[in-house]
Amino acid sequence: MDMPKYVRHSLVDIEPVLAAVSKGLEDRLLYQKKEKTKAVFNGQTVGVHSLRMQTFFVRGTTCKCCGLKATHFAIERSLADERNNVNYHLNLWGINAAGEEVLFTHDHILARALGGRDHIDNCQTMCGTCNWEKGIVEGELVKARKEKMLP
Repeated sequence: MDMPKYVRHSLVDIEPVLAAVSKGLEDRLLYQKKEKTKAVFNGQTVGVHSLRMQTFFVRGTTCKCCGLKATHFAIERSLADERNNVNYHLNLWGINAAGEEVLFTHDHILARALGGRDHIDNCQTMCGTCNWEKGIVEGELVKARKEKMLP
C-alpha cells in the first residue's frame, strides 16, 4: 500500500505531546471541559484530543504486533490539505530496521466494520505496516460476512 504523502512542518519529541494529551484528558475529567484540546508545538497549534492521540497515550507508542517503537511525532498535513491550507496535525513515526520512517496508527482491535466499538477499550497502537496487513484480513472477513459466508 502506498504511504500517504505529507508536508512536514517539524518534529516533536514524544514526551511533550503525550503530556499535552494527558493534560487534556485531565481537564475534561476534572473540569468537565467539552472543547477539543489543542497544544502549540514549534509555533503550530494542533489537536491533541482525538481517540488516536488518546490511544497513543493510554496504550503506548510501541506496535502491539511487531514491537517497533515510535521515535517521534511530526507536525504534518497531507498534500491535499496543504493546497487547501487545512490545519496541521500530529503523526507518530518510528524507524524500522532498514532505517525507513514508519507511520504509526491507532487500530480498532475488532474492526468497526465487524462490530467493534469506536472506544479506547477497543483500540491499540500499531505501526502502519502491521495495521495495513491486518486490514487485508479484516477486509476479507467483511466481504465473507456480506456474502453470508460468516455469521
